[in-house]
Amino acid sequence: MTEKEIEKVQLRAAKDLSKLLGWKFKRNFIYKVVDDFYYTAYFYKHRRENKLSGWLAFKPLKIDVVFWDIINEVGNKSMPLSFRAEAAFCINPLHILDFKIEVNNAENPSSEISGLLNEINQAVEKNSLKIKSREDYLNELFQQEEKSTSAIVTSLIGDGNYQQALLKIEDYKANKFHSGFGVLTKEGIEDFYDVAKAYIIHNTEKTAINPTPAPGSSN
Repeated sequence: MTEKEIEKVQLRAAKDLSKLLGWKFKRNFIYKVVDDFYYTAYFYKHRRENKLSGWLAFKPLKIDVVFWDIINEVGNKSMPLSFRAEAAFCINPLHILDFKIEVNNAENPSSEISGLLNEINQAVEKNSLKIKSREDYLNELFQQEEKSTSAIVTSLIGDGNYQQALLKIEDYKANKFHSGFGVLTKEGIEDFYDVAKAYIIHNTEKTAINPTPAPGSSN
């Protein structure tokens, strides 16, 4: 069998077996939602090796919706669920498992891949017991803050913590922690931090102009 044929057989096995475990499959990754968190796992065939490797990661289901609001790509919100794993502009998920397995039976890799999928499912179950809320997720982001800055800012904005988000933006810019995103705006390409700051200011001003009526108000 050629390398391409072996890869095709492995991905077909991953597709068929993962569906039995509640996953959806696209190209070379699987994805599903568990308790408002979006999980995805990618598979890569090693050239000239009988090995399959990849990683499992997660993020809140709604974090990309907030991110797309910030960068004014609201049309993305109507895209299929798989788009959260493959869009050029989306929040990177947090990795919770890296894997690399031997696949000795090129023509029928079901046994090895089934074992791998069970390992992936166990990792999802373990993580879902540890990370139960957006606050838990945010605390996890702070453990690797320098490479999670855009996710942190987006999470804070999504929770309405505008002041803390602004403080973090200024801190990240001062420390030269890159956002990882250049966003096309009417003014040209702008850094995500600046776009997020403008979004906060706009929404703060809108709230000030149109305050939420007090409970029991007749307005």
